[in-house]
Amino acid sequence: EDPKKVVKEYYEGYEKAHMDYKSVLYPEVIDLLEYCKENNITCVIASNSAQKRLEDAVSEIGLTHYFEKLYTSQQLKISKPNPLFYTTVVEDLGLEKDEVIVIEDSVHGIEAAVNAGLYTIAKKEYLFNLDQSKANIQIDKHTEVIELLKKMRL
Repeated sequence: EDPKKVVKEYYEGYEKAHMDYKSVLYPEVIDLLEYCKENNITCVIASNSAQKRLEDAVSEIGLTHYFEKLYTSQQLKISKPNPLFYTTVVEDLGLEKDEVIVIEDSVHGIEAAVNAGLYTIAKKEYLFNLDQSKANIQIDKHTEVIELLKKMRL
């Protein structure tokens, strides 16, 4: 078959498919977001997902009020693993690199964050056996980030 046609059909199906986002949300994410909100820690999402898909997911789960901004590769015109993806986000937020912590699970996301010079936490992923070894640390649960932030006095 024509490769362009196959790719087009794949993405058309992907965009039409609906996922139950609440069913894949790690419950402890809410605890981390609440901690950040209570302690005035800015949270953003920086994703390779399509803009509408990300907005729909965040809205459906009811997390919109936790995030200052949502960044996508579609919006930035840069995709992970390119470190400019994260560099652009950090600059847009007006932050210094040492003021940013990135939580990632994908190899491409970890590579982009690390190569952008950002402290990177990998949420361990056991299903696909991804190599997350480039991250500064690996965690099992998002609530472990709260303990890290407390140690950093954030």
